[in-house]
Amino acid sequence: MRWIGFPLQTAYKVYVYVISFGTFMTAWYAFRRLFGEEKIALTGAAIYVLAPYRLVRVYHAGVGAYSALMFFPLIFIGVYEIMTREKKEKKLSWLLLAIGMSGVIQSHLLSGEIAAVIIAVTCIIFWKRTFEGFRFKDWIKAVFTTIFLNAGFLIPFLDLSLIHISEPTRRRGIS
Repeated sequence: MRWIGFPLQTAYKVYVYVISFGTFMTAWYAFRRLFGEEKIALTGAAIYVLAPYRLVRVYHAGVGAYSALMFFPLIFIGVYEIMTREKKEKKLSWLLLAIGMSGVIQSHLLSGEIAAVIIAVTCIIFWKRTFEGFRFKDWIKAVFTTIFLNAGFLIPFLDLSLIHISEPTRRRGIS
């Protein structure tokens, strides 16, 4: 919007509205898949969008922190469906998880790390379910799809991080 001449404040306000609408839609979608009822989905989405934590993030934190909150419902429903589905069910829960994790990683890396740790702890706690063949395949698909979708960010990020870890005191680029 800035490129076509809108003032910065207007562009930012539109972004906040778009993210808030997207947050409502992803929460509605996740609650609808979870409960199967429209009223519960709408109520849950409204509560999620109007949660004090989210509103504080919108008005007193960085853009990435509240942008990442849009993708957490997708992560939740992806993990939930992977862990609870039966073998005969064919669901793309792994894709929801991959899209949710990709959105969080691209928005706010720290939130992505926190989500990954929580998912790992969940997998460890429910290790028997995690390592069932059909569920384990879903986890593998989710992990590799997430890596593939974020390779353009993750590879340079890891490269830069490894340079800083391996050569902390040496000045880079000066011979």
